[in-house]
Amino acid sequence: MVQGDPQQEFDQSVARYEALGLEGRREEQRAELERMFALARATGNPAWLARALIARATLEWMLGEYAQAEATAREAEAVYSQIGDAAGEAFALRRQGDIAAIRGEYVEAGQRYQAALARFRACGDRQGEVRTLNNLGIVYWGMGDYVAARRYFNQALAIWRDLDDRQGQGIALGNLGQIAGELGQYEEARARYQHALDLLREVGDRHGQAIDLLNLGIVHGCLKAYAQAETFYEQARTLFHEVGDRQGEAATLMYRGYTLLDQGLPAAAVASFTQAVAIFEELEQRSWAARANAGLASAYLALGQQAEAWAASQAALAEVAIGPHGAEGLPELYFRCAQVLAAYGSPDEALDALDRAYKGLMAQADRILDPHLRRDFLTRVKVHADIVRAYETRSLKAL
Repeated sequence: MVQGDPQQEFDQSVARYEALGLEGRREEQRAELERMFALARATGNPAWLARALIARATLEWMLGEYAQAEATAREAEAVYSQIGDAAGEAFALRRQGDIAAIRGEYVEAGQRYQAALARFRACGDRQGEVRTLNNLGIVYWGMGDYVAARRYFNQALAIWRDLDDRQGQGIALGNLGQIAGELGQYEEARARYQHALDLLREVGDRHGQAIDLLNLGIVHGCLKAYAQAETFYEQARTLFHEVGDRQGEAATLMYRGYTLLDQGLPAAAVASFTQAVAIFEELEQRSWAARANAGLASAYLALGQQAEAWAASQAALAEVAIGPHGAEGLPELYFRCAQVLAAYGSPDEALDALDRAYKGLMAQADRILDPHLRRDFLTRVKVHADIVRAYETRSLKAL
């Protein structure tokens, strides 16, 4: 270990760790993490130990090791609490919220974020405050409350602009793009994503770039610009792989499957969905695996492969029956499974799934108080319009 000022050495180690994270160099991050722990142990500094624990929890979270990440973040919270560091405690609480959110445990995530937000504000930590506001936006987006989500994202964007934080602005713009996309406002979404991508390229945030590339693939698919969509999906998948985000890779494969289905390419969609399901199941991303299985069921239905379509739809329905899931994607999941059930002779079960799809969709729509946004949500997003039409006509022919 290099001898010198321990504080400076520890700060440099943290900076190297974070820089390596932006570049997706996970193995080198692990090595830097060990240096941080060694310095903390050598000095007996509990604040350094807690900071190293936060770094470890973040790396475990990025690698999909969610149970271990949660345990590590709770350990960091305990250390910060013991030394009376309210800002550090808030940081640990926010990381716990991140882990719950990626698992689809939105109520738990929201509680953790609100606790963190109160502590950050009490400490006057604006960076902590703004990141927590952004994360609350993600939670409300996951629950289908787009108005609340947009409000939180706009609050975050304003603070990041005030702080001249270009990476933060890119994050908020990307999230606002997702809200626009969920409302069927695809041109606005595309512009938001592109602006965000440009900002994140300036600061070298490769993981953030991967997310925006994925979203650009999705929105170009919705606009039927399929060649551009495929290009963005490939770029996103490559970057997710390079930064070690397997959940991001799987999400890219899943959304690519939907786009392939829209093009009338069900065989290619089967391959994409199958890869996505395998990764989600390996990562124990159960709600995501259920959504990918529903897409897989639709692809098999389009191919006329009854046994495979039935199995995939049953896997999706069995998963959502186990426990709570976020509102995002749930109406579409039920709708796709309803089509399979109707096609293969289970009309009562099919109508029950359709009823669940419609009621779930309308519950999301009812949270949107602006009538124009509500109308966009129900009419401009194709699958939403299909659900409403199928429910009103009681017809579940593949649309």
